[in-house]
Amino acid sequence: MSRKKKGEAKRENWMFCSRSCKAAHNNKERRLPIKYKMCEYCGKKFEYRIAREAKKRFCTRKCSVIFRNKTEKQKKCTPRGENHYNWKGGESLKRVSITPGWRKWRKKVYERDKYTCQECGEVGGNLNPHHIKPVALFPNLVFEVDNGITLCRECHKRTDTFGLKMVWRMKKAYSNVDCGL
Repeated sequence: MSRKKKGEAKRENWMFCSRSCKAAHNNKERRLPIKYKMCEYCGKKFEYRIAREAKKRFCTRKCSVIFRNKTEKQKKCTPRGENHYNWKGGESLKRVSITPGWRKWRKKVYERDKYTCQECGEVGGNLNPHHIKPVALFPNLVFEVDNGITLCRECHKRTDTFGLKMVWRMKKAYSNVDCGL
């Protein structure tokens, strides 16, 4: 059994066979042509190497941090309380899908549609009940069977109100409003 020399164990994880190969690689990267871009925050022109083109958006780390963090003026423009797009009249959000009423509604919708997706016609499988009019906008229609439709998982994902699509759409609409500051 032979003992390894002091530096051999570390060499197994190296990317280069020697220091000269590493230096050649680094020199090659340094020789890449320089291009110029405009900083997205301050608008100054800065230089970068082509290899890092996709990553460089800002001239300095300071510009990057300032750009990503909202300024005080922007924070004041964010709608709060009754003006916020998620405002539900001061009540906390109640999960409808865990109540016995929702389970009955879901079963009635499935039975009415004969456990068939109303978009693609798939029978059985991974079915989801879908509210035609969203619960967030029409809370009084939560348990109305006429407001429900049976969809398979894939067809349900394509609806405009699946998941957080509607929330993001509402948020985008509110972000376009000028706060006058």
